[in-house]
Amino acid sequence: MAFVSAPLLHSWFRTGSLQISDDFEPVRLIGAVLMVGITEELVFRGFLLNGLLQKMKKELAIATDAILFTLIHYPIWIYFGFDLMTILTSSVAVLVVSVVFALSFIKTKTILAPIAMHMVYNLLFNLFSS
Repeated sequence: MAFVSAPLLHSWFRTGSLQISDDFEPVRLIGAVLMVGITEELVFRGFLLNGLLQKMKKELAIATDAILFTLIHYPIWIYFGFDLMTILTSSVAVLVVSVVFALSFIKTKTILAPIAMHMVYNLLFNLFSS
């Protein structure tokens, strides 16, 4: 469960503690946690990765899926005014968790594993990131 450490470490380095973010709003649980976890996994692992695995080697399919998954996050990072360093570190984190989600999908042969992992990741990120 190393992917769980990313949002916790992010909070620790930014604030020096692991406390619930002052700007956390429970309504985010519906959108950012529930809906995003389900829809992004259905699109990126259920549809895209599944299709790529039929056309190319597993490693290339996972890398392509992870890169595209990372790139879709750039508009929101730019919208929220992330600085270049935050975008770069966020890109690495999202790329890594995307690979973890893809591997869980391949290993378990079910979309439920990456959906659950994605939802936990987003929950922790929304709870602890400011």
